[in-house]
Amino acid sequence: MDWHRLDLNLLRVFAQLLRDRHVSRAALALGLSQPAVSNALRRLRMELGDELFHRTASGMQPTAYALQVAPALTQALDLIGGAQHAPDYVKLNP
Repeated sequence: MDWHRLDLNLLRVFAQLLRDRHVSRAALALGLSQPAVSNALRRLRMELGDELFHRTASGMQPTAYALQVAPALTQALDLIGGAQHAPDYVKLNP
């Protein structure tokens, strides 16, 4: 897996699926179509080499690997999201 070319939007889908446990609910929350979320999950599965979620009668259940990487991935997304709220950068004149 090459982290340098990973589409960060796929991580947003992953995090939302962890919260909602349903593709259609995640799609609604992200403002995407259900097929777009399913496609993003397919791409992420290929990138990470794991199923990540299994369909069950009660929704999408994360795999052991998904649960293992979830804290780091969601923390990374939180850090990226927090950067947009950082204080304005002030340029210093040399």
